[in-house]
Amino acid sequence: MCKLEWHTEKRKIKELIQWDKNPRKISDKQKKQLKKSLEKFNLMSIPVINTDNLIISGHQRVKILSALGRNDEEIDVRVPNRTLTENEIKEANIRENKNTGEFDYDLLGGGEFELDMLADVGFDDSELSLIFPEEKIIEKKEQYLNNIYQVIVECENELEQEKAYNLLKDNKFNCKIVSI
Repeated sequence: MCKLEWHTEKRKIKELIQWDKNPRKISDKQKKQLKKSLEKFNLMSIPVINTDNLIISGHQRVKILSALGRNDEEIDVRVPNRTLTENEIKEANIRENKNTGEFDYDLLGGGEFELDMLADVGFDDSELSLIFPEEKIIEKKEQYLNNIYQVIVECENELEQEKAYNLLKDNKFNCKIVSI
């Protein structure tokens, strides 16, 4: 078998084939973050495909681009100089998705990266607490809370208050009960 070499070609999104054995999945939150990234920066990391257009890595990016109505658009893809075997596809897929690095939290917290931007790209509170002092995170949360819009619902009694609270919670509103 000849040594693998990769080159970049163009393919229409609708020509790319989702690999039905792809074990990678992402949460709804991650999909939203990826969609936001694709809308802002377009396709920074290009999909990797086999010679028959079968996607090896980049499934989620291709799905989102398709959902954004970009099926007829040509994008760059990485293609091998020979057809990969089923086992090579499996290993390459796992390596592309698993062999990723870790963040240098000291560097992230060293003043070059803003807390707002890191939170916006998907760092959660537990990750942010490894990067920034707790006081800075609390300060940002307080600033966020100052931007929350409030609605006051006046009720005649506790039963009515509980019904209103449950109705709002059932409709995914963040709310709390305050008795005045």
